[in-house]
Amino acid sequence: MPLREPEVFERGANERAEAAREREAAAKAVCHRCPVRLPCRRRALADRVLHGVRGGLTPDERHLLLANT
Repeated sequence: MPLREPEVFERGANERAEAAREREAAAKAVCHRCPVRLPCRRRALADRVLHGVRGGLTPDERHLLLANT
């Protein structure tokens, strides 16, 4: 069953790695066409949001960006 748009942004309980990669790719596709992607990304980085795809970045990607600043 395809995920509804809001469900692609958050990891599900017991989600397997491949399913997580697919969900994150779907979330990034939504973010890519979103007009507020960059403000959303800045907010997620500023607030250090730990979960979900925000502004086209996964939690791991945000962590790496923050670690390198």
